[in-house]
Amino acid sequence: MQQSTFTSYAKGPCMDKHMDNLWRPFSAPGAPASLRLRASTGLVVTDDRNIEYLDCASGLWNMALGGAHDAVTGAIARTLGQLGYATLFDTSHDYAEQLAQLLLDKCALPGGAVYLSTTGSSAVETALRLACVYQERAGRPGKRAVVSFDDSYHGGSWLAALAGGLLQAELAPTEQLAPALFRRIPGPRDEAASLAALAALLDAEGAAVGALIVEPVLGSAGVIVPGQAYWAQLQLLCRKHDVVLIADEVATGAGRCGTFLAAQALGLRPDIVALSKGLNAGYLPLGATVLAAPLAAVFRGAVPAVAMGSTQDGNPLGCSAALATQQFIDQHDVLAGVLRKGEAIRCALAERAYACVAAVRGLGLMIGIELQHLGGQRFTVAESQRVRAELKENGLLVYHFDGGISLFPALTISDHEIDDMLDLLDTVLCRLF
Repeated sequence: MQQSTFTSYAKGPCMDKHMDNLWRPFSAPGAPASLRLRASTGLVVTDDRNIEYLDCASGLWNMALGGAHDAVTGAIARTLGQLGYATLFDTSHDYAEQLAQLLLDKCALPGGAVYLSTTGSSAVETALRLACVYQERAGRPGKRAVVSFDDSYHGGSWLAALAGGLLQAELAPTEQLAPALFRRIPGPRDEAASLAALAALLDAEGAAVGALIVEPVLGSAGVIVPGQAYWAQLQLLCRKHDVVLIADEVATGAGRCGTFLAAQALGLRPDIVALSKGLNAGYLPLGATVLAAPLAAVFRGAVPAVAMGSTQDGNPLGCSAALATQQFIDQHDVLAGVLRKGEAIRCALAERAYACVAAVRGLGLMIGIELQHLGGQRFTVAESQRVRAELKENGLLVYHFDGGISLFPALTISDHEIDDMLDLLDTVLCRLF
């Protein structure tokens, strides 16, 4: 393989005189950043010292076509010159209407409805809210509780964070405000135990449970990919107990897993789908909540209407970027490449048989590498973070989870860039022990 061109850099956090004023996500006010970026082209990002990195985390899993993509930036520029803003409160526009139809087509939910928002968290929050309102209007007012997995992640806004199992320490002071709203069951690391827990919960409290929210592939938990048989049994339990099934496809959707929805590859047929991240290649804030026809029918013409909305919901620039992104993916058969490249990366990692790698798993270009010590003990979060930091020092950006690292490269990653990525991984993984 050709020697990587990505340069290592001196250790230490980046700090600017103005950073003390900034409160970044999941950090304290003024906390230093590990990188300060100034440019992005394709999969290459450049920091403020003109050092380049191969970004195989796609920003925050959202830059599906990489940076400075002509098809997307061109569409944004044209829309900005024509319709920089329009509210969906009492007006509409072509970009939102076309995107809504495109999403119904791609999700295979004819006759459904689409609510456009601004983030993955807002898409999930809308899904949770509409599931509860649907149960009320369908004559089941007692079914308000939401079930989620212990090791799931569904966003950072209040309801979305309460649904996720990864933030409980931070949420302990606020969870008491909604103690009856959420139930948690073991996730599908052990599929049989997870299904048994769901069955027991629904047998005991089915009259109170209105929705189940799942990630078709659990990203923050380490790219856990449940099998089709698991999803088939889970859906049967939901149908039996009139539970709305919500697929959180914020990370997995829009082609990340080789099909428009990961659910489509896994035999999952949700009632509501939440989308964001790669939907418009990460260029502008956009979220989408897609309802199947039976749920949408309950809301059509209903009085009163559901009182929800925000100023930037359905912003024409975000919608235009999504239309351009999906058009490019379709015209260039990008999803076929996602499946091929994902399989090639997983096979290459498995063939190298690193002593520190316990497992390689994934679907499409969503790949988890579980790390272990020589005695078989799983890496801690702190140890996984150190591996991520060392990879960054060698020019490769990845993500981490409790027990390993994950890869979310742009869907357009080239074979040469895959070789570079594998070489950079090799540099670090070979010297862990």
